[in-house]
Amino acid sequence: MAMQQPSGVRGVVIVPVGSFLCTIILTFVIPSLAWLWWLVSGVIAVWAILSGPIRRGRREAAAERERRAGIAEADRYRRLVSLDAMAGTDFERHVANLCLRDGLVIVRSGGGAGDLGADVIANLPDGRRVVIQCKRYRASGSVTGPEMQQFLGTVRAEHGADVALFVTTARRFTRQAAELAGRHQVYLIQRDRLAFWNSGTSLPSLLASWENHRATGER
Repeated sequence: MAMQQPSGVRGVVIVPVGSFLCTIILTFVIPSLAWLWWLVSGVIAVWAILSGPIRRGRREAAAERERRAGIAEADRYRRLVSLDAMAGTDFERHVANLCLRDGLVIVRSGGGAGDLGADVIANLPDGRRVVIQCKRYRASGSVTGPEMQQFLGTVRAEHGADVALFVTTARRFTRQAAELAGRHQVYLIQRDRLAFWNSGTSLPSLLASWENHRATGER
């Protein structure tokens, strides 16, 4: 009859072998892999340092592509008659492209439900925030007092505008609208002024001209 080996003997053999292997790993293998740990740590540190500028560079490149595309599109519509054929949303996008052409940074463009009277929001090169209401009306139309009142209700209280701008393809603002704009320092771009802006006169230069005129008139 074959005799079974006592279980205690097997334990005596396995435990020393396991301990020996652990000792080998702790003594030789893990120290030899220390260089790998330092390599991985170095890669992580370099990525942490470079990832910020890389992401920023990508954002800046995307913004520059958008600016160039906006300028190219704005140049295609240098005649006012081409603006008359636009839908309202296309006109808003065109005004945003004019802002891009003149060096402004677009914060938001495109109005619609819930826009609270701001079709385009942009920052001037000097940091001032411009909030623009756009009305693509027929040339014989006009912007009314109630429309101006609605714009005034949100342009600074909701959007924090430094510069409030009302742009329209119509030839005129009604007397009430113009008086409200004058009292609350809203810059008006009706059809004739839009022709200058659209054909290449920059928005900052238009604003500077109006500010000088206002300062002269107040003296």
